[in-house]
Amino acid sequence: MQQTDPYIWFYAIDIPTSPRTKLRLTPYPENTTFERDGTATGIIWYSFSIGHNVVNRDTEGKIPSVSMTVQNVTLSMTAFLKSHNGLIGETVRIALVKKTDLPNGTPILDDKFEIQSSRVTEGAVTFTLGQYSLYRVGFPNRRINRVYCAHEYAGAACGYDATRAGAIATCDKTRDGANGCQVHGDDEVTAGLSRAHPARMLIFEGVLRTEGIGV
Repeated sequence: MQQTDPYIWFYAIDIPTSPRTKLRLTPYPENTTFERDGTATGIIWYSFSIGHNVVNRDTEGKIPSVSMTVQNVTLSMTAFLKSHNGLIGETVRIALVKKTDLPNGTPILDDKFEIQSSRVTEGAVTFTLGQYSLYRVGFPNRRINRVYCAHEYAGAACGYDATRAGAIATCDKTRDGANGCQVHGDDEVTAGLSRAHPARMLIFEGVLRTEGIGV
């Protein structure tokens, strides 16, 4: 029996090209849009035979690991491995999202792993993934200031629906700018929606100024 409202897995594999890119795959039987880029355009995740086992965790606090398998019948994954040192050290994001929450929904599960090894067989490539090391994560991992919003525009945390007819396609990330959060809130009211902005704006007004006016 086919689920009418399934949960969909998404896999984003970092590729060390110049500039860097991501290979975005989903085992869902058709290409699927999940999240948006900086221009509010939906990001396409391509249907492909890919999956992973249950994340192994223990009671001793060891770093969890997972095995991810990708189809390799056409040898396309082999080409990626040969061109990019087996993708060792690259990051893999694994997310699970309910279909009706797409494209802007918040994942139910959302983990990042690091590729530790890869093994090629006739029909598949198996990656051994380890938990992304906390020692390699910057802290804080986003810009903190008193002026500009830190949310991804039109993302789940921002909450502005840039997909509806007549919506504003961009944002200058300020509260009162010509294309800022207040303007987006006014647009919501004009469209007959509840005003969510600028209340959802993520700024840090308690951060001390370092220099200059408006910093």
